[in-house]
Amino acid sequence: MPHHAPWKTFIPALLALCLVGTPVGPQAASADAPFSLALLADLAGLQTDTATMFPLENFQTGFNEAVHAANMEYLKTNTDLFDKIRADIGRLPLSWRLESLSHRLLYAPEQRERYVALYETYCRQIISDVLAATGHESPYNNIVTLSGRLPTPENTDGGVTAFIVHDLAREYNARYAFEGSSGRQVAIELTGRLPVGEVGAYSSFLHMAPDGSISFTRDRVTIWQNNAANPYTALMTPVEETLHILLRGSTETAIRTSLERQNPTDPPEAATIVAEWIAVEEAVVGGLVYHLLPGILEKHLAFDTNPYAAEDLFTKRHFGQYKFLELGIALVGKLGYRKAIELYEKDPVAFRCRL
Repeated sequence: MPHHAPWKTFIPALLALCLVGTPVGPQAASADAPFSLALLADLAGLQTDTATMFPLENFQTGFNEAVHAANMEYLKTNTDLFDKIRADIGRLPLSWRLESLSHRLLYAPEQRERYVALYETYCRQIISDVLAATGHESPYNNIVTLSGRLPTPENTDGGVTAFIVHDLAREYNARYAFEGSSGRQVAIELTGRLPVGEVGAYSSFLHMAPDGSISFTRDRVTIWQNNAANPYTALMTPVEETLHILLRGSTETAIRTSLERQNPTDPPEAATIVAEWIAVEEAVVGGLVYHLLPGILEKHLAFDTNPYAAEDLFTKRHFGQYKFLELGIALVGKLGYRKAIELYEKDPVAFRCRL
């Protein structure tokens, strides 16, 4: 499944974020941590009740592809509704338009207190290991598990806060207008929830001004889901999102260079360029995770990643953003993870050419 949608061409109203958490940095594991953490592999794959969900943000207006696609599928398969619309409108042919769409993220908090502590301990330890291996400083202010209350603003030093949740969904309200050749119109409203289908997210926002100038802003939060049908996916998430955060600046540089060189004339053309660089970033991050994570998990959890990692790769083959993933795994394996990071940070175009 796709784990995140990292770029948007607009800026929604960002969350005002907080909750008390512990600053992240290299930490020594407690003496019993390896034994306690050994429970994680089972717990990460065990999904519990997600009936109670809380808003993670206010409603945003604007198009959302997943919501619109789900609504189109609903309308296509609900023949009774279409028959009623045709009866109300009269003469065919029938045209339609999306009049409004608002949506917001919801989260289900983790209810297992024991797992909350275990997963947070795991995240801090494994991130420390990855930072030590790659030679980077921690990008985080806090790592905290959301417990059921809407985050409120806090002052930060520019770092990222990681929010851990049990599950995510998107709630939406949509209004579609239909018109027949007679000119008669009818409008319907669709509301509902969709599973997000992503276990991790870190978003950047691209701004293209009328004068052609380009700028970026980034979320100050990353969201991690602490369970998945494939436990490896949940254990991989904090590592993967950390690497996305660390390398995002290089990706932005590459996008800026490509946009200035190709000078796209409309948003879809710009989105194609952005999507290509999303796939490249997924390739380097995926390659690093593939080569770094197994040894770390073996050290902390005695967890054999092979069958689970293979399943994760198989699933990602179905999504365009991972089209370079296996090439990235091969290239990182050839270069070594430190040289791969150095090349991508210094010259992402050169990394892309070697895929």
